[in-house]
Amino acid sequence: MLLGSVQINKIVAAGTYDESYIPVAKLLAVAFQFSYLVRGSRLKSHTTLNLGEEMKKYLLLSLFLAANLGFIISKYDKEARPYTYVVSSENGKFLFKMLAEGKGIAYEVTDDATNKEIWKVNGWYSFKTFITNNGKYLIRIEEWPRGNKPSKDDLAIAFYSEGKQIKYYSTRELIKNDSLVPISVSHYKIIKEQPHLDGYYVVLTTVDGITYKFDVTTGLILSENKN
Repeated sequence: MLLGSVQINKIVAAGTYDESYIPVAKLLAVAFQFSYLVRGSRLKSHTTLNLGEEMKKYLLLSLFLAANLGFIISKYDKEARPYTYVVSSENGKFLFKMLAEGKGIAYEVTDDATNKEIWKVNGWYSFKTFITNNGKYLIRIEEWPRGNKPSKDDLAIAFYSEGKQIKYYSTRELIKNDSLVPISVSHYKIIKEQPHLDGYYVVLTTVDGITYKFDVTTGLILSENKN
């Protein structure tokens, strides 16, 4: 069976991770195809192919790459390290500071630029967060959970009011078609398009083509449309 680009893209789909291994994976696909065709020709003709020296070199290279496929891909399947960042509300009046050590602080922007702390969260880290225009609500989104398929134990999106969680959705609740979920060696992707906040609504589209609209103040799903 030939290893095609669709299979390669499903195995090494990029997101929060280092994308440099994708060309390597595509090279492996070509190498596998070459090896397969050469082996098939030998079996069909029942004779030994008279390969030139260059052809033999390519064959040896393809076999070497095939033998090291697991090592090459797993080497580059690395999570991005948590880092401290700040997001602003759409009106610029509130800030949320996500700390690399796994806690966050919400601030009200003041005239003297000192900024007033209004609430905190602890015990988790997310690369994607939003804070609303009144500084009360926070949205946390996880795009690349660990594992190889949607699970009721993996967070997809969560909503907070003044630092307290009010609603939670797992990847299992939002993903309906597992066959469309791209996977890497140790993670899988759930978001197709970048989620966005519009006032007190957040919209996201999953990898299986479902667009959800959430009410940020309650966390409830307002609409669910298949694209």
